[in-house]
Amino acid sequence: MTPLLQVDGLQIRYPRGGWTSSWVEVVMGVSFEIRRGETLAIVGESGSGKTSLAMALMGLASAHKGRVLYNGEEVLRDARERLQPDRRRVVLMFQDATGSLSPRMNVRSQLLEPFEIHSMDKGDRDQRVNRLL
Repeated sequence: MTPLLQVDGLQIRYPRGGWTSSWVEVVMGVSFEIRRGETLAIVGESGSGKTSLAMALMGLASAHKGRVLYNGEEVLRDARERLQPDRRRVVLMFQDATGSLSPRMNVRSQLLEPFEIHSMDKGDRDQRVNRLL
């Protein structure tokens, strides 16, 4: 069975800045597979490259080396366009859980919001939010 997501030897680097032409390696040779139904948590110290890795997988940052296969198809090139149909099913959850919910809205409204943005049928979104609550 083909993995849903396969990452092989992914490397991400950023220019050091200033007048130098050197680079800062932030992700070095990361490899993993995720199969349908599995969940993967990326954990690590602040500055260890978690966000850079997630952004590269979503096509929001560039990888220097390596390959990423989604459903067996290479996605590093033109990742934004290739992943667009699946954006509703892919979620990045950042580490600051206390800052994730707005104190100005109730929890139900905050859970409904992404479904409304993506024009999900009202009955379907109410049912999904009720399950979550």
